[in-house]
Amino acid sequence: MRTHAIAIAILTTHLVLFSLLNIFINPHPDMLDHWVWSQHLALSYYEHPPMVAWAIRLVTLIGGNSETALELGAQFYNLSILALCYAICFRLFGKHAAIFCLILLESTPYFLLGSVFLHIDQPFLIFWLFNLYFICRFHQSPSPRWLILLGISAGLGALSKYITLLFYFGVFLHFSLYKKQRHHLKNPWLYAAGFLSLAIFSPVLIWNFQNDWVSFRFQFTRGLSGAPLGQNFILFTLGHLAIFSIVWSGWGFYQIWKKRGEIIADVQPDSIIFIISVFPLLFFSVMSFRGSIADPHWANVTYLGMMMLSGKTLARIWPSSRNRIHKKMLVGGVLLNLIILLLVFLHIQYPFIGFPQYQLKYYSPFARHDFDPQTVDKLRVLKNQPPLEKKAFLARLQQILSPEEFELYQEKILKIAAEPHHDLVTTVLSWEETAEDLIILLKKSGKYPVDAIISKEFQLSSALSFYLPDHPAPYSLEKPERNQWSPVEVLRDKRAVILCRIQVCGRVLRWTESRFQRKINYLGEISTHRGKRLIRRLEVYGFN
Repeated sequence: MRTHAIAIAILTTHLVLFSLLNIFINPHPDMLDHWVWSQHLALSYYEHPPMVAWAIRLVTLIGGNSETALELGAQFYNLSILALCYAICFRLFGKHAAIFCLILLESTPYFLLGSVFLHIDQPFLIFWLFNLYFICRFHQSPSPRWLILLGISAGLGALSKYITLLFYFGVFLHFSLYKKQRHHLKNPWLYAAGFLSLAIFSPVLIWNFQNDWVSFRFQFTRGLSGAPLGQNFILFTLGHLAIFSIVWSGWGFYQIWKKRGEIIADVQPDSIIFIISVFPLLFFSVMSFRGSIADPHWANVTYLGMMMLSGKTLARIWPSSRNRIHKKMLVGGVLLNLIILLLVFLHIQYPFIGFPQYQLKYYSPFARHDFDPQTVDKLRVLKNQPPLEKKAFLARLQQILSPEEFELYQEKILKIAAEPHHDLVTTVLSWEETAEDLIILLKKSGKYPVDAIISKEFQLSSALSFYLPDHPAPYSLEKPERNQWSPVEVLRDKRAVILCRIQVCGRVLRWTESRFQRKINYLGEISTHRGKRLIRRLEVYGFN
């Protein structure tokens, strides 16, 4: 225990710190959407394999369907990733390398700030690390048992995220690149491990076969279409350099370049970790040139491998007095990222600058609110203009409208123009208050309780489903394929509530009436504020 005292202290501090920080924010709506999945266990789901739903279900079986349980569950899975990375580095490179690896991980925005959320990548990263360990152990001791364990772990990883397939590609790439490793390609146990992974992954294949391969078609389309050539590559590259720390990114890639001779010479386990870790980064970088694949966090497995190799390098050079610059860099990098953590948290609670929230992108709401058509024509000069702060937006309105029009319409225009989601952090704030206001409105309307929540985005209906006591079924109009647990045929005769932002309510109501063949009536509006800061504003409708 004394050997690992520093690591235990770091991980304990992490747990205490984020347990306190979680008091002040809500789970992200994406996380609550996956909670919905966990309430309806299946062999697979429209966008992803089922492991995240199973992982959250385990958490809620122990702690109940509470925010505290989800937050502690997020800490459990994140600390498992960090502890596992430490343990593997300890086994491969020794104590000091493992400690440095842990410090580097803990001082990156992704592995530090990201620990407040429980998301798809956490189970995936756990199994990826096991995969990496088993293949390294196989090279140290070529026993079939390591390949069998790899097959089990890779199968579970594939149940977590489809890109586990890239691990096997990395293994075959490593065996192919190095002449002295090529004989492993003839090892029947390697292919037995592949078939074992496929057998474990079979629930996803069965589900997709039953559902017209919808999940695979979604992923394939996502990867081959998207932004103009090269745009997502730039966003992807800048994004992963930032969220995994610009300090450690630059230094880590530089150190890998310096030790390229060892990698070329197949010094193990360095070459294995490098090839398997860098392959996903190359894959997603190439795909981002044309497809819509541009999520920077998908480079997480690359940076796990880089931090292991960087930890080994720091352990080697740290005792040398000639390398004081590395000591200053490590301390400075840790402090910089901790300062970023503090600033981000403070900014979530008390924004340092006002977000430009007012923008006219949608003009259909004006017709529903009885605007003079001539006034609407004047407002069209604002279409697709950049968002403005309230004061600047009002000043622009005064330039466009007559004094009479401005006096008559300004409040309604402000409502239509308000886009609080421009302030991204509002997604983790004040969902309890929004749910409480919704309950009050529904009780006044005689519509409480409800069986379902219908919205354009799945995040909105999922978040409110979690915070309403009876957990009504969420329904997404935008992605009907996702509604495995709430088909139209079942919800058509249920008590449902429809929520929408004023900007898109016209479209939402048309979709809902067409799909459910029910008449809809307006129930009211709910607004959630923190002081003068608008968090969200929603119109509420119900079935007649």
